[in-house]
Amino acid sequence: MFSKHIKTFFSFSVFFSSLLFIGALILSTQAQATSRLLNNWRATYPNSLSDDNLSDPCALCHTDSSYSELNGYGWDMDRISNDYAVLES
Repeated sequence: MFSKHIKTFFSFSVFFSSLLFIGALILSTQAQATSRLLNNWRATYPNSLSDDNLSDPCALCHTDSSYSELNGYGWDMDRISNDYAVLES
């Protein structure tokens, strides 16, 4: 039979592992979305050097390194659901 301390440790371990898993899942989903959008942009504008000239290609649409704030271009892209034809018209 497990002692009280072992049960407590096991419960904490399961809880902490679950939190780590959920956090990793959320972060990886955000990164994949960003990569997907950037790849779509690159496919639409293959000859553009805009993302190549940035130290961080995410700065094309974001203002900060945490990627939580959008710049003007990012807001426009978000507003039109990344429909490049609408943005260009």
